[in-house]
Amino acid sequence: MRDEKDKIKPVIASKAKQSSTPIVLAMTLKNFSTPIRRLADQLSTSKGFTLIEIVIAFSIMAIVSMIGLAAFVDYSRSQSLNNAVNGLVTMFNKAKSSAQSQVVPASCISFQGYKVLICSGPSVSEPCNSNDDYEMDAVCGRTNVLIESIKFTDNNVGFDTSSTTSTSFLFKALSGGVDLSAGINTGVVRINGFGNHKDISVNKSGNITVN
Repeated sequence: MRDEKDKIKPVIASKAKQSSTPIVLAMTLKNFSTPIRRLADQLSTSKGFTLIEIVIAFSIMAIVSMIGLAAFVDYSRSQSLNNAVNGLVTMFNKAKSSAQSQVVPASCISFQGYKVLICSGPSVSEPCNSNDDYEMDAVCGRTNVLIESIKFTDNNVGFDTSSTTSTSFLFKALSGGVDLSAGINTGVVRINGFGNHKDISVNKSGNITVN
């Protein structure tokens, strides 16, 4: 009998332990749910943004947007001026290298070099072969053969003819020097754009600088 009772005790203890598990779990869930309910109550009773806070937030956003837009506009204008300057500098360098290497067009007789002409403005020194703002010609005796012409892509960018000292730049094939308008030593071309300007200088030795 004692052996049977001893066998029954562990079984009863095990069943008691199993029956207590749901109770412990329920108590644990209850302990966790209490702070959650408190948080939910706080959120439900908390106030939203006041009208003043909303106005201040939108004002800050508007100011930041305006600053960003102004910076973007300034950058775009600066790029337009730089692109115009870089285009003319590229043509100067192309005329210089083509003259030095004596790249002669097939239709050119008595090749003398390559000339860059400023075409727009009232003070141009000689007529151009195009209606664009500037061009590069091969000088063949008394005839200029059009090689390339460029027009500014932005109407707010153009030549300042009052500050431009030379509108003709002949890069000579034999000597490698440059003939400028009116026999000056350094020719300056000024490009204006959006209240700013840049000067491109070319001297008789063919050195090209931008200021």
